[in-house]
Amino acid sequence: MADFRTFHDGEPRPPTWAERDHLQALRDEGIDDVYLEPKDAPNEFWEAVLVTVHYHLAPAPDSTTAAPTWRAWEEEMTYSTGKRFTTNPKLSFENIVRSGLMITPERAEGATLGQRFAAIEHLLDVRGPSHAEFEDRVNDRARYFRVGVRMENGRFIPITSEHLHTEIVQPALLLLSDERFAEVDGLYRKAFDRALSGDSSGAITVAISAVEEMFRTLMPSMKGQTLGPLAEKARGDGIIAPAVEDFVKKLYGLRPDSDAHAGGTSDFDLAMFAIHLAGSILLYLGKAAPKPR
Repeated sequence: MADFRTFHDGEPRPPTWAERDHLQALRDEGIDDVYLEPKDAPNEFWEAVLVTVHYHLAPAPDSTTAAPTWRAWEEEMTYSTGKRFTTNPKLSFENIVRSGLMITPERAEGATLGQRFAAIEHLLDVRGPSHAEFEDRVNDRARYFRVGVRMENGRFIPITSEHLHTEIVQPALLLLSDERFAEVDGLYRKAFDRALSGDSSGAITVAISAVEEMFRTLMPSMKGQTLGPLAEKARGDGIIAPAVEDFVKKLYGLRPDSDAHAGGTSDFDLAMFAIHLAGSILLYLGKAAPKPR
């Protein structure tokens, strides 16, 4: 299947001449699978996302749903940020997404990366439960501009590699969509939120918590226990192999108060490393989980 899709109907299409040139230049530089951290996304990416929002997501300006939709969006943003905006909701949305700027009664202030993505996520929530076409277009442009972010089920998730995202993150999220793992799913998704918000230490902590919660789901008698005792109990019960016990315990070494951070890696890279390790462990444990009757 082609890497890109048509804007209007979403059908797969070959890359245009300009896209081929762009991709070839990346290959020539040896960075065709290297992604920018979301905080470094170029303005062109945000502009493309905004165009996609207007075409696939925002209500028509003269429709009866326009005013209620934007009013509901503004209420969601105020609820989550505690901030009121002085411009009309649609313009406030555009300012946040395009320019990273929030204009409040007190002052004009910069929106965080998390707030820029949240503005889009809240509009998705207001508009309805499923917008697969919109997500496809956003992911198409993220791939083109080499921005390390993808949309999965209405939420932005940071990535450092297309391969890791496809082989680890997507299968893990599919596994955790089972209602048995609702608490684990919430924690694992929160790790991505923390990474996008610049809270790398928090992302590592929550990723570890997701693995701990998965063990507790498999072994209810171990409620309240931390990763070390949980791994030992799981190995003793035959849920995991001895080598896996050691691997799981090493994840705990990435916690914020460890000396795991090494030169040459950013805090974001370390957070994503922990998230990918956690995803691999969750997938392994998912195979050990008893199947529902």
